Amino acid sequence: MDDLLAALSLYGNPKLIKMETGWWCFIESADQDVGAKLTIGSEIRHTHPAHAISECLQRVEASGLPKHPPSGFIPLQRLRT
Repeated sequence: MDDLLAALSLYGNPKLIKMETGWWCFIESADQDVGAKLTIGSEIRHTHPAHAISECLQRVEASGLPKHPPSGFIPLQRLRT
């Protein structure tokens, strides 16, 4: 489950919720420049949290949503030789 959440977190901040009907996982992406907000999520009736996360990840990857670097990521600078 940790690996799935880590993979999903490359696209934003995933949310995992236990509802009366089952587990639900979703991620929201916003584009402030155009005023758009996109929510991609799993179905709400999963009996195991890993199934909800996996389905959400599959849908996010299929959507073409770009990956973002993890929080606190510092890119390495190349040295010229």
